[in-house]
Amino acid sequence: MKLLALLVLTVLIASATASYRNMDANARLLKEMEMEMELEDEVKQLSRARRVPAGSDTRSCGRKLVMYVIAVCGEVCNSKTGVDIATHCCGQQCSDDYIRTTCCPQ
Repeated sequence: MKLLALLVLTVLIASATASYRNMDANARLLKEMEMEMELEDEVKQLSRARRVPAGSDTRSCGRKLVMYVIAVCGEVCNSKTGVDIATHCCGQQCSDDYIRTTCCPQ
């Protein structure tokens, strides 16, 4: 009888542990999906901003600049000229042509 009770208790503990691990994996998956959806929204906003001319105050800094370069070039900046686009584009608006000339592979 004690052996049966011990066996049932062991099964319950194993089941609870497996359930906890599964919830952790589900939470991670949901977080990854949320991040992907946010990234898709930002890319959509970037492509919209490129089709519709923006005001002169539109500047790209940090992550926004990286996403802008990826939208224009299809990959991260690979500057062979040594130009610091981060300082330039954060201080004033950069055009697609400037990004292509400075970053995109030829």
